[in-house]
Amino acid sequence: MLIKTKNCPETAFLDQDQMTQVLLNLMLNALHEALSGQTVEIGVSTDGAHENIVFWAEDEGPGIEAVNLEKIFDPFFTTREKGTGLGLAIVHKIVENHRGRIEVSSPPSGKDHGCRFLITIPMNLETIL
Repeated sequence: MLIKTKNCPETAFLDQDQMTQVLLNLMLNALHEALSGQTVEIGVSTDGAHENIVFWAEDEGPGIEAVNLEKIFDPFFTTREKGTGLGLAIVHKIVENHRGRIEVSSPPSGKDHGCRFLITIPMNLETIL
């Protein structure tokens, strides 16, 4: 696993437990999909204007089939035999509650496989509350 930081803020007004859950869910999904020797990358930075904090999780696994991309945040949707289909639904709700947005690209730009989740959340406390 590779952890990257770039232009990180010293503080951001986020619910620590909820954001831990977001990153844990994304990381577990990425680790589940990545094969031995493949990279899983998570990171945090700010956008160019330093108005938003940006988190990402990316893996080199097979990616998400195009037909499933529009359903992945739906509660109880899963492609795993023993999955609950709640992990990404919870991630989506937590990001929404922080007035943020989540984007997924599968495969990530410039690659032929893998998946990248990009979360953007306003850093301004007044915007969040």
